[in-house]
Amino acid sequence: AIETSAFDGCTFLRQLHIPDSVETIGENSFQNCSGLTTLTLENGIETIEPMAFDYCTALREVVLPNSVTTVGGMAFRHCDSLTAVTISTGMRGIANAMFQYCGSLQSLTLPANIVSIGNSAMSYCYSLENLQILGNITLFGNSAFYDCQNLKSIYWAANVTGNYQSGGDNYIFYNAGISNNGITLTMAPNANLPVGVFMPYQNSNIPKITTLIFEDGTI
Repeated sequence: AIETSAFDGCTFLRQLHIPDSVETIGENSFQNCSGLTTLTLENGIETIEPMAFDYCTALREVVLPNSVTTVGGMAFRHCDSLTAVTISTGMRGIANAMFQYCGSLQSLTLPANIVSIGNSAMSYCYSLENLQILGNITLFGNSAFYDCQNLKSIYWAANVTGNYQSGGDNYIFYNAGISNNGITLTMAPNANLPVGVFMPYQNSNIPKITTLIFEDGTI
């Protein structure tokens, strides 16, 4: 394991390769490594603890190997240069504020194994344009996609019935798409929206959905 805060604040660190012999990356272990641009995680790593790569502001890509089952809250928060993320097929959820303030991230696919999205998970991802939600999400945390102002397309393949579970607000897609010509929402065959996901909060700051497409076979 890499212990808590082991390399916190190593601002001259540029490249990091973590081998398959390491199972756990500890809390805050690489926090504030602001010069880190390249991260390689080998298959065999299972747990990335909270804030492990928080404020790695130069990091450009994250590929979470399929051995990863748990990623803690704020693990990649404020990775301002992050443009590409690959989610592990071993994970079940996106933790609270996991990618919050990743202002350069333009595209994100949440694969079918993801069934929960935490509070503020992708909030303030201002450059996010394309979002695919492929899993049957049963929990949307408060403000999950809050202020993703440049969102242009959402592909929805989840088949979820009834009400979603949430901490209580309807800020999930608050202000989404307001800085462009609007969002195209595409519903995949057999997809179904849970009640309230796109509901405006107190009738204001609604997500700017301008085009709705139902693919053949959609319920």
